[in-house]
Amino acid sequence: MLSVIVEMFGYSLIALLPIFARGVLDVGAVGLGLLGSAGGVGALVSTLIVGSHSGYSRKGPLMVVSTFLSGLFLAGFALSPWYLLSLALIALAGAMLMTYDVTLQTLLLVLSDGQMRGRVQGLFAFTIGSNFLGALLLGSIAAVLSAPLALGLAGGILTATTLQMRKTLERL
Repeated sequence: MLSVIVEMFGYSLIALLPIFARGVLDVGAVGLGLLGSAGGVGALVSTLIVGSHSGYSRKGPLMVVSTFLSGLFLAGFALSPWYLLSLALIALAGAMLMTYDVTLQTLLLVLSDGQMRGRVQGLFAFTIGSNFLGALLLGSIAAVLSAPLALGLAGGILTATTLQMRKTLERL
């Protein structure tokens, strides 16, 4: 369930970036490109760091921290009127979202039976598709209310869900 929430409310940020670039931060097309790239750079760096620490045994708590911080960074981005701070927050959110995904994929591969790995990975791939539903939902909220409110709500949902599932995740 947490994977669907992370994909739906974390990664759907991408759909709202044009609204933030034009309507909130007033940075134009180049600024939009840099915002998207900042998230990608954060994700790349965290993937390299998490991948290089494959022996790290506390994967559950790492998932809790990364998902909780993802929500905080997204909410911070939603509230930020400053472009440079927004770049940093997007990079951090991208890093934490990817930390969660890489850690989850590792756990799925390690904990699942060899005969079930393909099915388990297929189910994980299915959850990735939920980011499109999140984009539809957040886009609708942004159209009616505002993009900052929609993304702040998404960040709040991530943090609240993480807190609710913390005890279960910490056992992994």
